Amino acid sequence: FTGRWRSDLSQLLATGTQMNTPGRPLLTMHAPQPTDYVVLKPKHSGFFATPLESLLVYLGARHLVLAGFTTDQCVLFTASDAFLRDYRLHVPADCTDTVEPQDKAPALHLMEKRLHVDTRSSEAIDWAALARS
Repeated sequence: FTGRWRSDLSQLLATGTQMNTPGRPLLTMHAPQPTDYVVLKPKHSGFFATPLESLLVYLGARHLVLAGFTTDQCVLFTASDAFLRDYRLHVPADCTDTVEPQDKAPALHLMEKRLHVDTRSSEAIDWAALARS
């Protein structure tokens, strides 16, 4: 996948699902549906050089749930940018991962302490209550 980013979702999905990469099963399982909003990000933060902020304002979002790879880079940087925009944040610890296993806990701790992120597991979150709020 490296070096093949072209800001074209269809081509990105076609390439990612044809290649024999470790992420192929995950991409295949979680491919966006026609009614999903999709934001492609060129760098670590989901806010940098993307329409994410405009989309969240349009949707009236106040809480964000972030998940993904990597906890210590992309998730952390997106959480930091969201915190600066006054969003309430949830990063379920069991829904992120890192390249080096020892890097995950310090990144989650930093988000909890400095960004006031709820890092409880996905099973501990009351999703219905979160949706109502």
